[in-house]
Amino acid sequence: MSYSGSGDVTAAVSTVTAITGCNASDFAGFPAGNIALISRGACTFALKATNAYNAGATGVVIYNNIPGTLNGTLGNAFSLDIPVTSVTMDVGQTL
Repeated sequence: MSYSGSGDVTAAVSTVTAITGCNASDFAGFPAGNIALISRGACTFALKATNAYNAGATGVVIYNNIPGTLNGTLGNAFSLDIPVTSVTMDVGQTL
């Protein structure tokens, strides 16, 4: 995802059970040190990634909410050093 931080992350993947990940409260109980798996939709990718970072995530995977590829951007104002990537809906639901 453009404007993402970079790095190698090896950690457990934890699904953000709230539908969007658009609110800090969506990450209540999120295990710090894990990779956040979040569905696309309802707010910017940057907001999802920022909320995940603030909850202690070491990386973020945003999966598409419709079939097909997701090519996203965090925007040039995003400055957090956290790797953020995107995957298809099928891959996200498998994770």
